[in-house]
Amino acid sequence: MKFLFTLFTAALFLTGCAPSATVDTSTWENYENEYYRFALSFPEDYSTCMNAYCINEIPADALSTLTVLNASGATVLSVQPYKNDLGMSAMAYGEKAAEDNEGITNAGATTFAGQEAFAFTTAGDFYEPGGARGITEDGHISLLYDADATEIPFVEVNGSSRVIYTDYNGYFYRITYREIGEEIEAMVQSFKFL
Repeated sequence: MKFLFTLFTAALFLTGCAPSATVDTSTWENYENEYYRFALSFPEDYSTCMNAYCINEIPADALSTLTVLNASGATVLSVQPYKNDLGMSAMAYGEKAAEDNEGITNAGATTFAGQEAFAFTTAGDFYEPGGARGITEDGHISLLYDADATEIPFVEVNGSSRVIYTDYNGYFYRITYREIGEEIEAMVQSFKFL
């Protein structure tokens, strides 16, 4: 019996200590946006689109959505920055979105790129009740809160996705990504604020 217990314990130890596969990011491309002050890396066979129309030659301050596409052309990550005119933190806004939608799991406070954040997993597309897009004095898109908004922002995601809400330097960031492997996780981990 002692032999079986020792064998079982050794098996658990070896399984728990097996090195996890690492992702080689040495050949990855870098994206940096100095206006919204963030950067991330992505595999060399991936591509980026700077807005919904995939117009990549636009000024850094005109970015509406950074979309990262895998080698097959499927969206695996998006970053949407806005001037934060919500009257609340992105974290509080994310918590509200999680409460107001069905199919939300794994919701809670977290840290992302060194900032307080709120994250959840969604089974599909979701709404952000009370959210409305506005324009700042300098002509940039802002996100504001309007409890009476008639057009509720609808966030489209490509299947089950992780959603992260955070603030940095007066800006709101919504990061969404597909939880489909170590490569995507490494890309999310590469995200940093400048």
